Amino acid sequence: MATTYISRSWTTGDKIKWTWSAWVKRAGLGTTQYMFSGYTDNNNYTAVYFESADTITFVNVDTGGNAGRLKTNRVFRDPGAWMHIVAVWDSALAAAGDRMKLYINGVEETVF
Repeated sequence: MATTYISRSWTTGDKIKWTWSAWVKRAGLGTTQYMFSGYTDNNNYTAVYFESADTITFVNVDTGGNAGRLKTNRVFRDPGAWMHIVAVWDSALAAAGDRMKLYINGVEETVF
């Protein structure tokens, strides 16, 4: 199942507001593991992934600039635990700090 994925073509309006939600369980520690990614090219992509340092990163890059990046200070090192992860993007919000949100097990991550 590690190579199974779902593919979807995005439209222009889809890039303004969206939410990704999934139940995940780590397959291993100390490696980069992508849970979600959307890629057009090196200047336009979105991803939610475990970093090799066992943190979680949510990144959205648009036209070469970092539209936003959240990287948890908290580490996730229990490969036996299921986690519910929600990533929210809303570029319609005026304040840049409000455009990205990351929730883990129902609690918003606020320390990055």
